[in-house]
Amino acid sequence: MTEIDDLFSKAAQVAAPGASEPLDIPNAWLQGRTAFGGLSVALAVAGANALNNQGAPLRSLLVNFVGPLGAGKATLSANMMRTGKSVTQISADVINNDGALATRVSAAFGHDRATEKSCDTLDITQPPARSTVPHVDTISMAADNVIPQFLSKFDQHWDGNGVPGSNTASTTLGIWSRLREGLNDQPLLRTVMACDIPPPIIMSHYSKPPLASSLSWALDFIVDPAEIKGGWYYLQFRLDNAANGYCIQSGHIFDESSQLIALSRQTMVYFEKS
Repeated sequence: MTEIDDLFSKAAQVAAPGASEPLDIPNAWLQGRTAFGGLSVALAVAGANALNNQGAPLRSLLVNFVGPLGAGKATLSANMMRTGKSVTQISADVINNDGALATRVSAAFGHDRATEKSCDTLDITQPPARSTVPHVDTISMAADNVIPQFLSKFDQHWDGNGVPGSNTASTTLGIWSRLREGLNDQPLLRTVMACDIPPPIIMSHYSKPPLASSLSWALDFIVDPAEIKGGWYYLQFRLDNAANGYCIQSGHIFDESSQLIALSRQTMVYFEKS
């Protein structure tokens, strides 16, 4: 069992209300002073899913990144908000080692409902073949400090747009990404982590990237993430707005068969170093 498998196995066990056994956040998953947001959200989802007794697939996540999650000890708690005939809603908190709230997640799980009508009006561009997109190691970064530690855990191929510190003023990015090891039998958690890979696209507007962090995130699934096969994901994102230190970006997430699996919308903060 890998380090990440062990961490998530423990997360599913300690999420019950009243549980106090700590999790251990590895240093290798940091980005600056906080852990990779996709890791903290996936931990919360693991806790919420442990209370999902109806077994319904995950439909949507609402996330607030309240404060930093440092390396070392952290706690996780999940709470059943409501269970209906089709939908179960569960909240989960990841608490930093100093007792401060780091990440709060509201997860909605829902069984299929019988319907006669359906509609698909999304205007999307299909992902390029992975073989045509250069590996991240071949893309020039402006400075070593724009490459967070946690990225060593992923294989990545970028289309060349949206690279932090490139001074290209990109408004889009495309990334093929895969977790290098672990979570092979946990497509739900693997998918949640992958969906948070894209950095703030506004960072490409600088030659020296500003400080940036996520504020809130909405992630909606089109297919049941538990049914996703393969480990590669294509992340197709665009910058919708950036001003006054806040930016909003949205994206489409595809599995390795080029099936659209999820929609993402995220608000981030950025601030220039004085």
